[in-house]
Amino acid sequence: WCRVKAVISALDGVLAAEEEAKISAGDVKLAVTWSFAMRTSIDGKVQGPGTFGFQDMIAVVEDPSLVEYVCRTPQEKLKKAFYARWVHGLNTQAPWTFVRDFVTNHYQLYDGFGGFPWFIGEYGANGQTRELIVSDLQSMEEKAMSDQNFLGSAFFQFQTAYSKGGSELNFGLFSIGKRKIGETGEVCDRKSHCRTWPVYCLGTKLPWFDAEPALGKRAEALATAWGGVAEGTC
Repeated sequence: WCRVKAVISALDGVLAAEEEAKISAGDVKLAVTWSFAMRTSIDGKVQGPGTFGFQDMIAVVEDPSLVEYVCRTPQEKLKKAFYARWVHGLNTQAPWTFVRDFVTNHYQLYDGFGGFPWFIGEYGANGQTRELIVSDLQSMEEKAMSDQNFLGSAFFQFQTAYSKGGSELNFGLFSIGKRKIGETGEVCDRKSHCRTWPVYCLGTKLPWFDAEPALGKRAEALATAWGGVAEGTC
């Protein structure tokens, strides 16, 4: 239950920080994107990828003692903020048709998970062809336009995460080229002295997919689906 305790603590902390700073929430929503791994919700009511987390939040807001947590924010105030501002979310590498059908079915089975909408925070499209990515993204847009429960998705990810290596290279839209186009301003962190860093051009060619070229047209696929053009800067 550590995952749930971490989230209820974070929600509690955000609300406390807003109050201390005298910040009005306005239209700002709050969300957590859950793994699409198979899990059972903290109250044992829901089993399945992603949607376990939807039920986790409803259960723990109603009863924080499920995870041995004591809220600093008054319970009724926390519940009011939750029901006014929460959005369910998940991350996935799975094909959209499976995700759509599974989550839609669970929304019907579990009374809409509190009436909150949901979104995909990371649509990974791991190992998927250009054609399938285009089809998925267009279908997502159609569902977001026709189903008030689904808000849409964010494509994962903009630039390839070279520092991660291995299978994590599969997710970038753009690779880093060799042409230097500028430098950052000073960047400071706890591990090193302040310094500037080179900025290199971006390319749509993903060389790690040379053996499987059908998988290497990720930027082109996204642009095609959403009516844009994918061009690198190299």
